[in-house]
Amino acid sequence: MIKRRILAGASARFDAGSRHQADKIEITDEDADLAVRCIEIIRKENAASVALFQRCLGIEYTQATRTLRILEARGIIGPAVGNEPRPILKLPI
Repeated sequence: MIKRRILAGASARFDAGSRHQADKIEITDEDADLAVRCIEIIRKENAASVALFQRCLGIEYTQATRTLRILEARGIIGPAVGNEPRPILKLPI
């Protein structure tokens, strides 16, 4: 159910932080699966950060960053504020 919500939206795309339209990235099933795992970590740790995802899931920096951007685009976490963990806005049920 959560995976469907993550994939839902305008053809399951998110803006990767670029101002250029060509930099929109397709969200794959693998991205959605990783996002669901990260949501479980957010629930458990009550925090969201690249380092936390890397440590808990054993993933690379780029994967963790991409997942954070997906979660931010979906309104689950807020934007980065320096080195602080990202604020949690709303977690899917």
